[in-house]
Amino acid sequence: MSMHNILIIFLEITVFSSVVFSFLVFRAKVKLKYLFSDNIVLIIMSTIIGYLILSTLPASAKNLVYIIIPGVVLVLILLLTLFRFYRNPERNVQAGSDDILSPADGFIAYVKRIENDRIPFSVKGKNISKLSELTKVNMLKTPCWLVGITMTLFDVHYTRAPVSGNIILNQHFKGRFLSLKNGESSVENERNTTVIENDICQIGVIQIASKRVRDVESFVQTGQIVQPGERIGRIKFGSQTDIVFPVNSVLKIRVGEWVYGGETIVAKLSKCGKL
Repeated sequence: MSMHNILIIFLEITVFSSVVFSFLVFRAKVKLKYLFSDNIVLIIMSTIIGYLILSTLPASAKNLVYIIIPGVVLVLILLLTLFRFYRNPERNVQAGSDDILSPADGFIAYVKRIENDRIPFSVKGKNISKLSELTKVNMLKTPCWLVGITMTLFDVHYTRAPVSGNIILNQHFKGRFLSLKNGESSVENERNTTVIENDICQIGVIQIASKRVRDVESFVQTGQIVQPGERIGRIKFGSQTDIVFPVNSVLKIRVGEWVYGGETIVAKLSKCGKL
């Protein structure tokens, strides 16, 4: 076994792994930092594995390592993705009584103003969900902000309470086919809507699953008291979390910004009072 073989393996792994990570960054919207952190770690690990494989193969079969290596890289990337997706880290929750925390990890996909008595629409890709369940509480009696958070494959997929309070609504929807005249969507994604009420306002959290996976978990129930940053649910693969809160709150985020559940302050509440 020569240094020439090891160098070829290293270059093959570097190119192949970087192409895959570039795809994850630019198409799957994974954070750019992973192209320079996780990718480097994976290249080192794959090179070591390639070296071990090369050292065990007979001389007549050593060229097989160049065929095996891409498979090794893909398996390691899959394991890395599963690790990042299913991890459940503790968060240092430091929230004041007027802070609205991000309910999820990801980037801000949109910030929309909803006028009073209008039913908001949550948008995930080309699919639209009409959040009519929010009419069961009073939060839509005044204008609101609707903030959408897109969660990538490398983001934590647990959902956290943005504020403390009492859960007054916790409703699950399996999803359904829609017929929209403008053709924007044919499927309403599975979702779970939770509304938390405290002495200041009502805050809505909407967990939205992919139409392909359709798996949303809720850890809470109506009447339960939750604290800021407390885990209230989880979504599996292709996920989005939206949050609805009063429009007279002071926004602390912007579209495209990355946020972290239980840590990032999305907005500061004003004392709007309960309706």
